[in-house]
Amino acid sequence: EAGEYHLTTAGEHASDVTLLIAMNSRAEAERVWLPVCASGTHWQVVVDTHRGDAGPAQPALEFGELYAIGPRSLVLMLSSAG
Repeated sequence: EAGEYHLTTAGEHASDVTLLIAMNSRAEAERVWLPVCASGTHWQVVVDTHRGDAGPAQPALEFGELYAIGPRSLVLMLSSAG
């Protein structure tokens, strides 16, 4: 497992992180289903090029939710155990 081999800057074992990247090249918004992930309990939006307001202020998204991706946009989400 990655956490067994990688350390944080503080020298602690790093937890596993899973990234989800979704792209929409269409001129209309599309919705994507957020899959279940073994390395976390929810998805957190890190980057959403359509909304421009991603980050910790965004609410956590539950597995199984639908997320709207704006036209010609990219969304990056992460799910982590720690």
